[in-house]
Amino acid sequence: MVLNPEKGYFVTANDRIVPETAMYDIGADQPQTGRSLRLREIIDKGIKEGKKFTAQDMVDMQMDEMDVFARELTPHIVLIT
Repeated sequence: MVLNPEKGYFVTANDRIVPETAMYDIGADQPQTGRSLRLREIIDKGIKEGKKFTAQDMVDMQMDEMDVFARELTPHIVLIT
């Protein structure tokens, strides 16, 4: 459960559905997803820039195709191929 998070927002994008300390670890195989990491990147950048998010921004975030894991791994894979 999240109530008034310190950062001012919360993101849910197929992340773990229970905290690490839950009695029954439903979704143990669900770490933070690349999708939620990307959404946090977009939101944090917008906040840093003083952006006022619009409904179109929400659509754009939904349509964003950046894979943060691929972005990080590709340069390393290219080096070994």
